[in-house]
Amino acid sequence: MCPVDIHGIFQLDERRRDAVIALGIFLIESDLQHKDSLIPYLLRLLRGLPKVQWIEESNSRKGRGTLPVAENFSFCLVTLLSDVAYRDASLREQVLEPILQVMQVLLGMCQSPQIQDKGMFLM
Repeated sequence: MCPVDIHGIFQLDERRRDAVIALGIFLIESDLQHKDSLIPYLLRLLRGLPKVQWIEESNSRKGRGTLPVAENFSFCLVTLLSDVAYRDASLREQVLEPILQVMQVLLGMCQSPQIQDKGMFLM
């Protein structure tokens, strides 16, 4: 149920977003069981955030004052990965470096939105 990248782009609908969050919660609650396979996947997804194709739910489910889907999911993913870095010192650099790199990419996208492709990361 988790998303896979197709030609370098992840598609994230509600079901796939929920599956990733559930996977992350399992990773944390299981005391990083299966970290050797799960963390590389979550880091690939993190690195793919700038190119994600966000598939939004219907307008009837959106409420006033609700955070954008991309912002909500990105926050959850970074929080899960930060928890991993906190729990396992040997993974800190491996996890925190990509978080900072993606944040720099997103900052660049926000600073020059006119050159961004319409299908890119939308907040």
